Amino acid sequence: WHRWRPLASPRMTAPERNGPRPRWVASTDPRLHRRKRLDAGARWIVRAGGAATIASIVAILGFILIEVVPLWLAPTASDPRRTEVGAGAEIVAAVVDEYREMLAVVDTAGRVRYVDLEDGRTRSEFPFPGLDGERIVAAHQVGERYVVVATPQRLLAARIGVRVRHEAGQRQLDPVVGAVGAWDLPDEIASVRKLASSTPAEGGLTSVLVDARGVPWVFAVRRETTFLGAAETTFTARPLPMPTAAIEALLVNPRGLHAYLGTAAGKVERWSLRYPAAPKRLDYVTASRRPGT
Repeated sequence: WHRWRPLASPRMTAPERNGPRPRWVASTDPRLHRRKRLDAGARWIVRAGGAATIASIVAILGFILIEVVPLWLAPTASDPRRTEVGAGAEIVAAVVDEYREMLAVVDTAGRVRYVDLEDGRTRSEFPFPGLDGERIVAAHQVGERYVVVATPQRLLAARIGVRVRHEAGQRQLDPVVGAVGAWDLPDEIASVRKLASSTPAEGGLTSVLVDARGVPWVFAVRRETTFLGAAETTFTARPLPMPTAAIEALLVNPRGLHAYLGTAAGKVERWSLRYPAAPKRLDYVTASRRPGT
């Protein structure tokens, strides 16, 4: 006698010992067929979701690879297209619109020409605002829309850009040239040779100029409001100490608080213009060991 169940008798045949074999009969219950279809659909959704997840991960890794591989390759440069802006007076400043369709150029004759970058055709032409038959001797582009020019007696600033409008579902660009301000230069400043300026505004600007003698100047026009609410405009013109080498490059930050002077000896001087009446040289660095670069 087995502890749990009686042992099979040796007289029992194999079918009797193993019990009757089950008979599988196809079910006609519609709920079973519906459950099988749902199970098959669920398996397909799970497989499709897994495949989509794997494909997404592979695509992300491929995108990262495409972006990273160029960092390990040698840089290249190309010149796919050149646009001739036409002959005439020397160009002193150029402004490109944000859509890269038109180029606005300012020449020494005081003209602002809008040139189509596709075919080089001049679309329109305007006089530089505020000029009265004067010739531009220096210019500086501030940011993407402002140009400050110098004549022998004045500084003038203008906003040069485009106005976007849509007509019949097409984008149209209309040139816009507007005056920002004009300021007289003191007689002590000889003919300006180089110019750099902060972002101009109706309240004024801060500029660094180099005259024909090579002397750098700080010229600042600032409008301040007193505690009584009255507006006061101050004009400052002060020469800076001449560097040991000729000044070849100028830069003024957009807020007009710092100026950078690059010399032919390869040095860059940094000046503080927070107080234009008392500019202060902060430091200098050697940008190049080759003079004149």
